[in-house]
Amino acid sequence: LITKIINGNKWKQWYQRRVRGWLIWLSLFIFLCAMWFVTGSLLLTLFIDLIAFLLLMYVIMNWPWLQRKFIFTNWLLQAMQADLGLEQPERFGLVGGVNRKIGQLGCWYVEIPSSQTVVVYCHGSSGTRGSDYRVELVNYLSQQLHCSVYSFDYRGYADSLLDVSEMSQVSVVADARKIIHMARLEHSTSKIVLYGHSLGAGVVCQAAYQLSEECLPLDQIVLEAPFVSVADWAYDYYLIVRIMNVVPGFRGFPWRFTDILQAKDIIGKLRNVLILSAEDDTVTLSSHGARLHALCPGSTFHLATKGGHNHLIQQESVKRAIAQHLEPR
Repeated sequence: LITKIINGNKWKQWYQRRVRGWLIWLSLFIFLCAMWFVTGSLLLTLFIDLIAFLLLMYVIMNWPWLQRKFIFTNWLLQAMQADLGLEQPERFGLVGGVNRKIGQLGCWYVEIPSSQTVVVYCHGSSGTRGSDYRVELVNYLSQQLHCSVYSFDYRGYADSLLDVSEMSQVSVVADARKIIHMARLEHSTSKIVLYGHSLGAGVVCQAAYQLSEECLPLDQIVLEAPFVSVADWAYDYYLIVRIMNVVPGFRGFPWRFTDILQAKDIIGKLRNVLILSAEDDTVTLSSHGARLHALCPGSTFHLATKGGHNHLIQQESVKRAIAQHLEPR
């Protein structure tokens, strides 16, 4: 809410890098003080906190249902998703797009009649296809690079009907494949590009790998702010996991990770891959992109100095990198 109130990308990034970190540490300090006041003993407080911390880590690392709530955050918006107005994409600033239903999936489609390139866009874990930075990207791809674009929401997000018991890696990858199949049916002679951001980059890697194994490879792939795997991302992002990283053997312990959308073991089998990361990305560190680049022979890695996690498309160097990657070959 605070981020939405603060206008301007510069201030949003400053809040994400500074204020959010201070609020977390302040909350922990207040909690410790409250426990100390209740118990009357600092030593007992630290002991109770340690036991609670270890129990919390065990539950998170071994309960797939809870892990999925951290990975797929569609539940954060479910209370507001009844009337998002996604059936009118022009309200969100999308240029030349129409709203479609492809099976259970809500999808925005921008058709450029003369285009020979079609982009299927897979978004990240939060928000919808109507998020401002996603609309900005789709407008750039369609209006500047003259690509036809499919931008959709996974089942469980926005107006896409969840017809399975819960979201999972299987469901989101199946959704991406469904849109790819539709794109190929409607544009049989065009080049198909799969573009994924953050969690969507993991979805892209899994979908592209499956299709390549079925001898149906994609023409080109773009990974924006990608992670090596959800597990590796959690080790770097969540405060409590970062604290536990100092414990010898913590990373090597056989935790029950599921739905990790792992890219590191399969990206080496993908071709024509562009990887985009930002130095100031505090959500998915740029080191993840660099590691994926090292694991993918022939890939292109572009590291922007700014752009954070969500606004790489605002950087001119990133626009040039995307345009160059999508040029006819």
